Amino acid sequence: MLAKIKSKLSGNMLFSVGHQLLTAVYGFGLLIILYRVASKADIGRWILISSSVSLMDMLMHGFLQTPVIRKLSIEQPGVKWINTIASNALFYALCIWLIVSVLILTSSLLYHTRLLLDLRWYAALGFSMAFYNVSWWIGNARSNFKAVLIQRIIFSVVSVSIILYFVLSKTGLTIPGIILAHFIGYSISALCAFVFINKISLSPKLINRGYLKFFFNYGKFTAGSMMMGSMLRNADIFMIDAFMGQAAVAVYGTAQKTVEIFEVALRGIASHSLPDFCKIARDRKLLLQKYISLTSLIVFAALPLGFFMFIFSDKVIQLLSGSNAFGEASIILKVFMVYVVFLVVDRMTGVTLEAMGLARYNLVKTMLLVIVNISGNAVALYFFRSLPGVAFVSILAAITGMVSGWYFILQNAGLSIKRHHLVTGLNFVMK
Repeated sequence: MLAKIKSKLSGNMLFSVGHQLLTAVYGFGLLIILYRVASKADIGRWILISSSVSLMDMLMHGFLQTPVIRKLSIEQPGVKWINTIASNALFYALCIWLIVSVLILTSSLLYHTRLLLDLRWYAALGFSMAFYNVSWWIGNARSNFKAVLIQRIIFSVVSVSIILYFVLSKTGLTIPGIILAHFIGYSISALCAFVFINKISLSPKLINRGYLKFFFNYGKFTAGSMMMGSMLRNADIFMIDAFMGQAAVAVYGTAQKTVEIFEVALRGIASHSLPDFCKIARDRKLLLQKYISLTSLIVFAALPLGFFMFIFSDKVIQLLSGSNAFGEASIILKVFMVYVVFLVVDRMTGVTLEAMGLARYNLVKTMLLVIVNISGNAVALYFFRSLPGVAFVSILAAITGMVSGWYFILQNAGLSIKRHHLVTGLNFVMK
């Protein structure tokens, strides 16, 4: 079993998962620092800012990430073609950044809320993120996950160094200081990725209306799916803030952050799998078998850690927060460990739909998840004011996505899951 997992996680998949795990470690490290130097309200404030930036970043990812990876992985272009795709993707990304920045700045002038005032920093942060995102999408599409990992290491080293400087200085660590560290980290890592790692040459002369039209036509579905997915993750935070305040956000966010251990590994596997799934998408039976086998393997590999965190949830929360003030988060964490199993199946179902070119059905699937999640959260918060109840709603939403995703694959792609498919997938895992 261990040999099989090692074989599956070798090479590029190991680099891809390592990139995502490094993201989780970085996020955990930052939160651990905040728990020890900031109040509950300030911790909740940062969680709200990062959730909002993540939501806006998904708009950029949605319009461009899957179209870029799909086009480059299928057509296997040369250097000139890669430069063309990168130039058009970056131009599109900067257009999205400009529109979002103008909307935020205008809204902050009309409505002087704390969150809108904080989000004005996106005008600088989003600019550097656009370059950072395009560079690692290209590395992903070329299956050069080692380059993606190196890029993430550069970002982590630079931003952590700046954060530690603020922590040790007299001024202390503030929200603007964290944002500045992220801006410099994204800028330097993107520069290194474009110039030294991927060696991409950008040029305005390569921008073509045909490519921009392709990104829009394909990306409008994936953008909707990713935005809905981001809303699914972040709606809990925004609704808890509206009903119970930033202190409750800090408690819930403590448990939710631990789920990233599984989510980032899953995103790494999904990023690695998407180009491979795209290449075999025409052979629907082979694609179905690979989907079942890989999904079963991921679930089986995640169970030991999930069971451990379920049993010792109170110790995990205490280690993360460094205090006993977040006791309720341990109950929320137990619920999330059940949620992780259904999340794996739902996420890999979405990857399969994207690979088959059924992005519109993945959008519908994700919309159903969001409807279940938001309506369930409203009930849990309005009638019961229960944070564990909000976490339980996530399980119901993931089950909805899992079932609807299977339905769309079977009904709209001419497939059927038969008994021998399930047996083949389970046999693969048990070996």
